[in-house]
Amino acid sequence: MILRRVIKHVKHQEWTAIVIDFLIVVVGVFVGLQVSNWNDERSLRREQAQYLQQLAAEHGVIEATFAKHVERYSGSVDATRTMLRHLGRNDAVDQGLLVQLAEDIESYPIPPGSSAALRELISSGKMGLIRNRDLRTALMQLNDHLELLARAYDGNSTDSSMLLPVLQPYLEFDLAEVPDASTRRPNVAVARVDLDGMRADEDVASAMKIALKVHTNMLYLDALLLDEVRKVRSTLEAEMER
Repeated sequence: MILRRVIKHVKHQEWTAIVIDFLIVVVGVFVGLQVSNWNDERSLRREQAQYLQQLAAEHGVIEATFAKHVERYSGSVDATRTMLRHLGRNDAVDQGLLVQLAEDIESYPIPPGSSAALRELISSGKMGLIRNRDLRTALMQLNDHLELLARAYDGNSTDSSMLLPVLQPYLEFDLAEVPDASTRRPNVAVARVDLDGMRADEDVASAMKIALKVHTNMLYLDALLLDEVRKVRSTLEAEMER
C-alpha cells in the first residue's frame, strides 16, 4: 500500500507527499522496533523474576537444612565430649543419658546440594538474567563452596564411619526404628549402652576422638555455609523487591 503510494507520488513529483510517506515508514519501523524491544524486555524481566523467586525459595530450603545440620553437629560434638569425660571416670551414669549421648554422637547428615534453578541458569548460559553482578558472583561462589563441602563430607566419611563398628559391640539397638533418609547409614534407635565395656576398650576412646575432630570440622564448615546462604538469600529477596 505504502509502496504504491510512493510510486504514484514520484510519478507526479509530489515531493512533500513522498517525504510524508517516508516519515510514516520510518516512524512505523521505529515504533515496531520499540514495541518489539519492550516485549522482549518484559519477557526477560518476567523470566528473571521467576528465576529470582525460585532461587529465593530453594536457598530458603538450603538455609533451613544447614540450620538443622549445625544443630545436629553441635549436639554430636557436645555428646562426644561428654561421653569421653564419662569414659575417663568410674562413676555411674544414668542409662537414659548414655542412650541419648550414643544417639547424638553418630549424627553425620549429608550436606545439601546447590539450587536446581542455579544449575539450570549455568547450564543454559542464562546467568545474565541475574543483572546484579554482586548477586551473580555470590551465587557462583556459594555453588563452589557447596561442592567443596560435599567433597569434604566424602573425605571425612571414612574417618567418621570408623566409630560405629567400634561402638557397636557395646550398644543394643531397637531395630524397629524407621531409617532416617537424611543420613548415610540407617538410623536405628539405641536401647542400651554398655559403658563398662567401652571403658575397658581403648579403641573406643580413640575412635571417638577421631569422630569428634571430624564433626567439629563439619560443624565449622556448615556454620560458615549457613552464614553465606543467609546473605545470598537476603540479597535475592532485596533484588526481588527492586
